[in-house]
Amino acid sequence: PYDAAAILELQRELGSRFVEPGVVRNPPWTLPLLLPFAALPFGAGWYAWAVAQIALIGVCAATLWRLFEGSARPSVAITLTFLFPPAVFVALGGQIGGVLLLGLTGFTVAVEKRRDLVAGLFLSLLTLKPHLLLPFGVVVLLWSWHERRYLHLIGAAVGCAVGFMVALVLQPEIFGQYLEFARAEVPEEDVVSTPGAALRQLIGFRHFWAQWIPAALGIGWAISHYHRRSNGWSWKAELPQLAAVSWLAAPYGWVYDMVLLVPAVLDGAVRLEGQSDATAVRRTFLVYVMLCLLVWIQQLWFGSGVVHAWVGFAVLGGWLVIRRGTGTSTLIRSTSASEESL
Repeated sequence: PYDAAAILELQRELGSRFVEPGVVRNPPWTLPLLLPFAALPFGAGWYAWAVAQIALIGVCAATLWRLFEGSARPSVAITLTFLFPPAVFVALGGQIGGVLLLGLTGFTVAVEKRRDLVAGLFLSLLTLKPHLLLPFGVVVLLWSWHERRYLHLIGAAVGCAVGFMVALVLQPEIFGQYLEFARAEVPEEDVVSTPGAALRQLIGFRHFWAQWIPAALGIGWAISHYHRRSNGWSWKAELPQLAAVSWLAAPYGWVYDMVLLVPAVLDGAVRLEGQSDATAVRRTFLVYVMLCLLVWIQQLWFGSGVVHAWVGFAVLGGWLVIRRGTGTSTLIRSTSASEESL
């Protein structure tokens, strides 16, 4: 799966219009997840994978809604989630974001129920794209040490090991192929959608190290944040902010990876449920729809690139404003002022 020349030849046989090989960049233990779909004809396999991602994202949205104690029907959560363009881009691009969201959701739910071994199995799913969750991973390690709870780490190791062994049985050379691919395929030339990429554009595209500055800042924030809250740490309460900061800190990632922002979107919506001012809620929803529409316009006009770097800041900023309570009215006032100026 890591042979670019072989994959490009296969793409040509299938009539693909892509001139670049679509090599899977995920580690070898991803292979068992892909095998059932690879066994199907190309078209059927692609559509089946897209449907599976949509289903996973929908299930996670409903589960997060209940986790955050939303009183409305879960269909509200599913609607809000698929209004958010990255959730749709996951399916359209044949990406793995639904699996990542399942890892986040399943880990949080299982840890809250103290089913740590199960939590670890969900945690292993996040290793498919570990660069997207660096602050989250640091907090998991700090929390494990502070709480003296290690069973979830064992579960994660078992999940990765089982996946790796299955891949090794099917393709004995897969680990060597992956190492060779990883050494050759450094994503320095990719124009990605993260704040780090935007910073690199400002400093100079040749300075690849600039993309890692937000990662260093995010890890530093995670350590400090956990130190302040360690005694009363709640994964349910911290997930929206931690997942959003992890995305902002990612050294590289694309617009479809922003599905990790869904917990912040849904938690913000649940918090707005308690607002007595229905007009304020409607106007906040309007702001959300307008932001989603802007992402669609950017994607259709510019494609997936650094132009989307602002989205994570908008989601996290909106969540922080709503969480502070009085911030919601501030958001509404600024929206009203914009409407009046138009």
